[in-house]
Amino acid sequence: MEDLVLLCPIWPRSTGPGLAMRADRIARALARRFRVHLRVVPVHELRPEAAPTHPESGAFTTAAQVWLPPGLPQRLRFRGDPERQRIAPGLDAALRASISGIDPGWVVALRHSMLPLARDLREHIAPGARLLVDLDELESAAAASVARLCDARGEGRAGRHLRRRAARYRKREAIELSIADQLWVSSTAEAERVRGATGLPARVVPNVVEEVLPANPRTGGDGTRTLLFVGILGYLPNLDAAEWTAREVLPLLRSRASGAVELRVVGPCPRRAERLLRSAPGVRVVGFAESLAGEYARADLCVVPIRAGGGTRIKLLEALAHERPVVATAFGAEGLELEPGRDLLVADDAPAFADACAKLLDDDALAGRIAGSGAARVRERYGPDRLEREVDAATAALDRGDTPP
Repeated sequence: MEDLVLLCPIWPRSTGPGLAMRADRIARALARRFRVHLRVVPVHELRPEAAPTHPESGAFTTAAQVWLPPGLPQRLRFRGDPERQRIAPGLDAALRASISGIDPGWVVALRHSMLPLARDLREHIAPGARLLVDLDELESAAAASVARLCDARGEGRAGRHLRRRAARYRKREAIELSIADQLWVSSTAEAERVRGATGLPARVVPNVVEEVLPANPRTGGDGTRTLLFVGILGYLPNLDAAEWTAREVLPLLRSRASGAVELRVVGPCPRRAERLLRSAPGVRVVGFAESLAGEYARADLCVVPIRAGGGTRIKLLEALAHERPVVATAFGAEGLELEPGRDLLVADDAPAFADACAKLLDDDALAGRIAGSGAARVRERYGPDRLEREVDAATAALDRGDTPP
């Protein structure tokens, strides 16, 4: 087996943020044919207390965090060529120390933010290594999408900051991504964005979920129907989705559905956001949950009203894997091979979203058909074996020297 260095900005985990879950599943797929050496480089933040002593995944031959000087991570994300020359010796030293004794034939960068390090590793430490970049989403497009959401929410300062970030990425993407031997994204929609923005081809390595036992029958018993939203509310698209559901959708739904209805919000939540959500009638903020299985088991319906961001929504796949009916926005379902009206219901404005929820809450037969079809589609197309097949095919194509499509 060849050695492969996997560069990631956070520790891979089977639960938690989408990037952590995607990294964990990609690592396990790569471990089928490589000795995977994980190196975590926290370019987004330096918080030693946030790093676990041991990685959760058993896929790694070795795993370590690469400590960089304070202030370096932000420069690393957006540096230009003159600054790269100035700080390259420090980066090389940190990398050399972290992979001493390893001769990688492959380097995989998870997200564009890891690409500068991956480039230095290949140029100065492992010449000839194949370089893969898993984008999941196109950074410039995702930042621009969230900027538009900020504008719609009246948060102009945050929107301007994100537009500047999107512009910085756009200037770099076509040039920097072209050095990779292969680019991976989570959907055909993201592949089209990459090609449109850079002219470069990208392979689809989809987000997947673990095999999960269906959550039926529902365990709630007090007569109140429960809508479930799962997400880390420190991320603006998730916070916006929860607030929009609580303020715009839930009042309409409670007036249209028969019986009491509650919105249950599960996931880490900043205090200010928690106070705002709790002030809305019929909303219960649970916060962080060690296991989501119990939350899915008590839910009548899962909602994915996402209006901005990038990639594909793992929370939607998880809900269907637990055999729960789902109502999502078109953006929330974007990039997933699901059929509206059969595998889930899709609505974009508050009245239509409330109507779709009421329809599923008041028609058990329809809810059962939607949930069953969605669960079958997820088991067919979004199980771990799908990602493993795509990763095997992608790396094998490089071994053969195939030209990207």
